[in-house]
Amino acid sequence: MKKTMKYKYLIFTVLVIFTLSCKKDKDEENDVDLLSTNYSGWMEVYFSNTYPPFSASTQVEATIDKELEVILFETGALSYSGDTIIDGDSRITRTGNWIIEPVGFLVKAGDDIRIDVDGGITIVSDIQRIYAWDDVQWVLVSEVDFASTPNADIFFSLNDAATEGSTMQLTLSTGAIRFSLYLTPTLTP
Repeated sequence: MKKTMKYKYLIFTVLVIFTLSCKKDKDEENDVDLLSTNYSGWMEVYFSNTYPPFSASTQVEATIDKELEVILFETGALSYSGDTIIDGDSRITRTGNWIIEPVGFLVKAGDDIRIDVDGGITIVSDIQRIYAWDDVQWVLVSEVDFASTPNADIFFSLNDAATEGSTMQLTLSTGAIRFSLYLTPTLTP
């Protein structure tokens, strides 16, 4: 997990350096800053599963620096658990934990500014177990490890995020992950 964090910081650093190196000199004609203010808020990550049914959510703090033109996120964690019994003789459980370390940057998109984000989901554990009832106790029949990391490349509209919230949903074979970004302009000195 430490390697993943180092790689994310490396990617973020490269993005910041690239963004700063691509900025024009202020003396150039038609040079306009992408943003006139900083923003702060949060991104909600909501995970729902269909079978066994469960849902869980978490929030990570988000800030946009108008000078760097990148969005910075705090790290978050998500834990979930579901349990269902079928006809009294079968049982399905699923439990898991994620670390969420998003990284993002701003892109001019027509009249709006788009926020491109890698959701940064690292699955720590995600196990589904199927049990059968033997008239005395539940006996484990099958165990499936859902350790594949979902592709969480998403984007938001800055205008929507700063007014009513901007939402993207990823559909999975077992449920969905919904990302919602809420931002508020902040005073800048």
